[in-house]
Amino acid sequence: MRIVGIVLGATLLLGTGVASAGPSTSEPVMDSSFYQRTELYFGAGLKDGGEVTPAEFEKFLDAKVTPRFPDGLTVIPARGQWRNPAGVITKEPSYLLILLYRGDREANGKIQQIREDYKHDYKQDSVLRADSVERVSF
Repeated sequence: MRIVGIVLGATLLLGTGVASAGPSTSEPVMDSSFYQRTELYFGAGLKDGGEVTPAEFEKFLDAKVTPRFPDGLTVIPARGQWRNPAGVITKEPSYLLILLYRGDREANGKIQQIREDYKHDYKQDSVLRADSVERVSF
């Protein structure tokens, strides 16, 4: 009799859980559009042992990034690490720049120029770029 009670109780609990589960949807309920998202990772360590300061990076943004993407951007101070060509792990402060924009060839060219400008101005080997498509709502 006790087993029947346990089975009946479990059936009621499971049945209640299933009955209360709402419909699942993969579509967000919002007015949204698809945008290109580009993340640029700027290493701030300099070959002479110094660092690109927040003030220097702000000047770079004002001169090289904002004129190309005046609609908006996000900058996050970060710390990164990478393996250099000699196989040594290098840790350094960095800046993560996030851009959301309508993707086209012109935007791609602007982003490539930003990368080249930073590498030239701060003697960097590279600026990492990661791209994705995002559904956004403002």
